[in-house]
Amino acid sequence: MTAAKNDRLTIRDIAALAGVSAGTVSRAMNGQPGVGAATRDRISEIIAEHGFRVDPTARQLSTGRSRTLGVLFPLHASEVVLHPVYPALLGALGDAAERAGYDLLLLTMSGQKSAHVLDTVSRRRVDGVVLPAAGARDPIIKQLVGLGAPTVLIGHRSKLPGVGWVDCTHDTAATELTDLMIAGGRRSLVLINGPTHVSACKLRSTGFWSAVKSAGIPGAREVSVPFDTAAATSTALDQHIGI
Repeated sequence: MTAAKNDRLTIRDIAALAGVSAGTVSRAMNGQPGVGAATRDRISEIIAEHGFRVDPTARQLSTGRSRTLGVLFPLHASEVVLHPVYPALLGALGDAAERAGYDLLLLTMSGQKSAHVLDTVSRRRVDGVVLPAAGARDPIIKQLVGLGAPTVLIGHRSKLPGVGWVDCTHDTAATELTDLMIAGGRRSLVLINGPTHVSACKLRSTGFWSAVKSAGIPGAREVSVPFDTAAATSTALDQHIGI
């Protein structure tokens, strides 16, 4: 059998050229076991020779997977790119996704208008959604789970079924750091913390006060400031803390 070099070549055509089944071609292309080295090499040669490209829509229909991960921010896009942390986070997520053979789809949602986001997740059939800026009680989480989209929170913890999370041990870190300062002879202790409604800040406060109470240090204080270096520096100076 011969075939013209064009992007309309199908997996069945590749299989016929290689003298194997379409399933064998599919396994070889997806790096799955059960294909001999010689057969795998032959299939690769045919694919390269004919410039074959997988139709992502067809693959999605056949596998039920889009190889795309959504990253949802409840913010305007301009707020995401100007944020001091989120661009670096997107870069890290993108690098990891690329290594795993996935694409990232940036989703933004200002206000409480979630309908278009849910519609996009449903239509694009993303394989999962990462939420770097949503609180653990955000309604969008249950809505995504209701669509069957695997959902992961960053920076918040969740007990909801079907929801994973990645977070720092803020409480433990704050306790250990405070213990270290106490062991170093510090007695005038001030925790300059972020906004009180942020879960990470609540955990840091818990860790700080746990260490203070265990050591019996009197006069410790906690001050809440915005997530801003200048504000934190100004507060530290006002509290007569050496920087």
